[in-house]
Amino acid sequence: MSQGKKNVNKYPKELKLQAVQRVMNGEHYKKVSEELNITTPTTIHKWIRQYKQTGEQAFESTLTKEQEIIRQQAEKIKELEMKLALEKKLQEILAKEEAKNTKQ
Repeated sequence: MSQGKKNVNKYPKELKLQAVQRVMNGEHYKKVSEELNITTPTTIHKWIRQYKQTGEQAFESTLTKEQEIIRQQAEKIKELEMKLALEKKLQEILAKEEAKNTKQ
């Protein structure tokens, strides 16, 4: 039971426009995708095609306000979970170092 492709809008409109403009001004796709943390350079190719067809409207969100809030909150949760994981790892490292220093 396929529902078709959903427009997830993983990247904000501003980032898409920045990537498109940089590549259209001569920067290399790969460099731009790496600097802007875009998964693959082919994503920028797709955005350029869309931009050439409909301009900035190509990047307007099709999500409702509620869906957009949920998406933003999910991103924030993911970010906080990553920070927490890093904090736990740092605490483990510090505890090991402290244990090592007390044995000496």
